Amino acid sequence: MKSNITCLTVGLLLSTFSLSAIATTHTTSQNSTTSSQSSLTATQTQNGQILEVLMVIDNNEINAANAVLTKTTNPNVKTFANTMITDHSENLKAIQNLAKQINITPVVSSKSTKLQQAGQDELKKLSSLSSNQLDTTYINAMVKGHEAALKLIDNKLLPNASDPKVKSFLTDTRAVVAHHLQLAQTVQSQLPK
Repeated sequence: MKSNITCLTVGLLLSTFSLSAIATTHTTSQNSTTSSQSSLTATQTQNGQILEVLMVIDNNEINAANAVLTKTTNPNVKTFANTMITDHSENLKAIQNLAKQINITPVVSSKSTKLQQAGQDELKKLSSLSSNQLDTTYINAMVKGHEAALKLIDNKLLPNASDPKVKSFLTDTRAVVAHHLQLAQTVQSQLPK
């Protein structure tokens, strides 16, 4: 499940994210079999796909931040990347706990699979950049990606989450995403032009 991605890729993919496709896509979870997948209700599948997308995004953010930390010398970028690792690791654990608590299995969808592949591709691109190019590319991507994530949560995930605990979790996650956007914009304003 672990993949590598920048928020630029997340932003591009999330802006085209369609829960109508998620609601009709019935693919297997990495932790479930085809027979157990077919026993899930449409509501469980939809909520499971929402959780899976969030998990992929969290893993992508963690992996992108780890990659940036191996090259950057900018203290502001390092601080931001460390914040991404800490916050997204906590969110990932919280999603896993929520899934257990409400007995909903995260469900892989075509969108979560595309996010994973795009992340791997984008990480290869980032790996080829120098430290200065990497800093600017990463932070610009963080701004765009967090803006797109807010739109995704507001326009697709929250309206389509049917479980009250999933909705509450999304509301809490949205606040953290908004905070990350502010942090990224601050770091962006401090980078050399």
